[in-house]
Amino acid sequence: MGQEFAFIFDIIIISLAIGMTFVGIKKGFTRVILEMLSLIAALVLAFLISEPIANGIYGEFIEKPLEKSIDENIGAAVELIEAEPFGNTDIDFDKIKVSDVPVGEIVPDYHGTGLAVMDLFDVDFSETGIENMNLGLFGIPENTDFSSVNAKTADFSMAEIEKYGLGKLITAQYLASSMIKSPISETLNGIISSVKEHLPMIFTDTNSENANVSSVRTVVMAMFDTKSSVKTALMDGIISPSCIIVIRSVAAIILFALFMIILSLICRAAGWINKIPVLGKVNALLGGAVGLCESAVISVLICIAVKMIVSMFGGTVIMFNETAINSTFVFKYIYYLDILSF
Repeated sequence: MGQEFAFIFDIIIISLAIGMTFVGIKKGFTRVILEMLSLIAALVLAFLISEPIANGIYGEFIEKPLEKSIDENIGAAVELIEAEPFGNTDIDFDKIKVSDVPVGEIVPDYHGTGLAVMDLFDVDFSETGIENMNLGLFGIPENTDFSSVNAKTADFSMAEIEKYGLGKLITAQYLASSMIKSPISETLNGIISSVKEHLPMIFTDTNSENANVSSVRTVVMAMFDTKSSVKTALMDGIISPSCIIVIRSVAAIILFALFMIILSLICRAAGWINKIPVLGKVNALLGGAVGLCESAVISVLICIAVKMIVSMFGGTVIMFNETAINSTFVFKYIYYLDILSF
């Protein structure tokens, strides 16, 4: 969604690099070196300090109250909620067939909307290994014929398909559509509602009367990835990463601004450095190189802000989603740097 506008990210990064390089050439090395060193120092300090701050805020103000709220909704369903159906077995998602068509041969049609609407009334899971699992949590009996099951109609976004793969999404859709008809549905609805009450951005499409299939599907996807129970998947697979990235991004930006103010005052006090004799073209050339490096640091800050927006709104904002970012030529390489994987 919005990938046709994603080139704007590239334009910003390239324009920033060119602009900062020319500014550096004009100012000269001795005037911009402290600026760049201050940027780098402020960024490093902000990254290092933001992690324990984010973990502390999440643990004290989000994790504890939310976990207590979830436990209150579990009640007598504790054994089902804490079951781990995917703990010891893997599902071969590539072996799925939809209306006799292998999942690898299906080409999603997004109709220009970024969403692919798929009819999943005849899905074959018989060769995936799913029959070897205890799926009582999802209300699926042991004698189920997995060669033809009804997973209803599903809307999959382009970002979801690229991130998880169509096979995994179809499996999660089937399990979710079965789960909301099972005896555990009321408990699950209460859990999701309590999460939404504390963190509205986690499940934006959940209503108060019934557990929405797409929301339950999100939980099932987290269960796949963490190979854990409903509760652990919610806390560790969905809530924790979503919250921490936002908290840490905000903390990093605030700390960066604070450190820049402090370091700029120090730089003014050390104004003697501007008197270091670096002459002519060498001064301009080094200034341009430093300006280019300075633009790279600012680009990292832009990526942090974009990551925060993507996480806060779940990739639903135009341009601010992984599908759009993946279509960029330059921006994506900075966005996916290991240093920004938090």
